[in-house]
Amino acid sequence: MPDLDSILNEIKNIGPCLPGSLDPYYSVCGKPGCRCVDKDNPRKHGPYFRLSFSFVKKNSTMFVRKQDVDAVKTMVANYKRLRALTLELGMAALDSVKRHGVAATLEQFRGSRSDSEGSQGSWKDKCRRRSRQIRAAEVKIRDLTKSRDKWRQECLKLRKIAKAAEKTHSDQGSRNDETRKKK
Repeated sequence: MPDLDSILNEIKNIGPCLPGSLDPYYSVCGKPGCRCVDKDNPRKHGPYFRLSFSFVKKNSTMFVRKQDVDAVKTMVANYKRLRALTLELGMAALDSVKRHGVAATLEQFRGSRSDSEGSQGSWKDKCRRRSRQIRAAEVKIRDLTKSRDKWRQECLKLRKIAKAAEKTHSDQGSRNDETRKKK
């Protein structure tokens, strides 16, 4: 079994992580005459890639652009490796406690942490900063959704006005045609 130091070093160097799984997705648009609804040989559109994940006990998906698929696969693999390393770290700590006792294990853990960058305080600061960034992103998403809904409503109003103007214009044109025919 690897020792605590080697596991911690590997965790430190693991790279960016994304939770979840990346799966290809094929869809059917349903348009008449499209290849995806062909009765003899239906061929779905795709593959599109989506990342499925759970965050705060809510399942979600996110579509991934084709040019980003390889990077996302690497990040998902990093996350899986991080979870495996976390389990290994726990098992190594249990083994160390059984062999050397709690005090010696804590001392070994503190010694390996003093070699690494930052301290517990800076780790907490990083977590707080990241939480603020996530909250700010949620606010931006909420604001963008409101803005999108506002623009959608405005576009629908403009479409109605344009259709009404077009109808009025076509009605006037047909009246002019009728008056010309009478003359």
